[in-house]
Amino acid sequence: MCTAGSYCNGDEEKTCPQNANSVSGASSRAACVCSDGFRGAAGSDCTACIAGTYCSDGVESTCPPHTTSAAQSRSAADCLPVEGYYSSGGSVIPCAVGTYKDSVGDTACIACTTGASTSMTGSTSVMQCSCSNGYYGPAGGSCTECGVGKWCASGVENACPSNAATLIAGSSLASECACVPGFVGNPSGKCNQCMPNHFCPGGDVKTRCEQHSRSNAGSSSASDCVCADGFHGANGGQCAECAANSYCSDGIKTVCPANSNSRSGSSASVACTCNAGFHGDPGAICTSCPGSSYCPGGSAVQTCPASSTSPSGSISKAACACNIGFFKVADGSCYECLVGGYCNNDDLNQCPDHTSSPRGSDQLSDCSCMDGYQGPVGEA
Repeated sequence: MCTAGSYCNGDEEKTCPQNANSVSGASSRAACVCSDGFRGAAGSDCTACIAGTYCSDGVESTCPPHTTSAAQSRSAADCLPVEGYYSSGGSVIPCAVGTYKDSVGDTACIACTTGASTSMTGSTSVMQCSCSNGYYGPAGGSCTECGVGKWCASGVENACPSNAATLIAGSSLASECACVPGFVGNPSGKCNQCMPNHFCPGGDVKTRCEQHSRSNAGSSSASDCVCADGFHGANGGQCAECAANSYCSDGIKTVCPANSNSRSGSSASVACTCNAGFHGDPGAICTSCPGSSYCPGGSAVQTCPASSTSPSGSISKAACACNIGFFKVADGSCYECLVGGYCNNDDLNQCPDHTSSPRGSDQLSDCSCMDGYQGPVGEA
């Protein structure tokens, strides 16, 4: 009986063609069938099964869609998912967006790095992983989130226009650029510095400071608005005129020093001048006017006319009283009492008839009878 792998024609035993086999007792060449992994008709020469197919009993079959096999594959089990596909539950499925598979085999798809994705399903290479909007970096490489102040698209980091920035990390559109605080405008055009007496919190918003307050160019917050000199109030709030007897600067009201005054709306300490009866430099301590002088207010100290005195704290020349024995004239000057009179309380008084007194007399008793007359002292 012929052995397996051969056939017998009469008394002659012949070997099956290369890569073919037969069962024992085969009687003809037609009994020789191609081995698994080879194709060809029974009894014919056998050719290796090509990649992407599998061969059993000489019959060649094509692998299912999206699978392939090595040359000389023997069964459908040798058909494995191609690049970009994976098997699940007996089905061959394309890799999802954001993943790729770069080799043949029954392996899982690989996720793109953080911040990257593919544009379609079935990606076959890491180079198809591009940075998502809001990230930047090379294709297939690591992706970095776009920082505050910039925007990122197609893997490229872009700067906002001058004096503009994005407000959050991960921005992906040029339209997300807004003018930074202290500037105002449309970043697609130009961001201009905020003008004086306004504040600009960013973007296209510009707000005028409250009445009677001011701000520097480039201000960004209501708190940058400070009450103008002569007014007071909290920064960013309403401003009231400074009251009399005080002065206001940088929004702060300060009371004038004791015994001084100022007009309403004053803006500096030098506006505080000493009250009448006191003296001192503007804005400084005011001291009571000394005796024998008078102080009309401010820093001036006027000395009383000769031969007169005044109490401390006097406010005018009228407070200067002539000394005893002197009298006052219209301009406030004091003169020694004349012969024949007596002087007190600033007045010049005539002695009684037929009496006289020496120069500088200060009371009626200084008047005595003239020669040739007699009578009590101080009487006619």
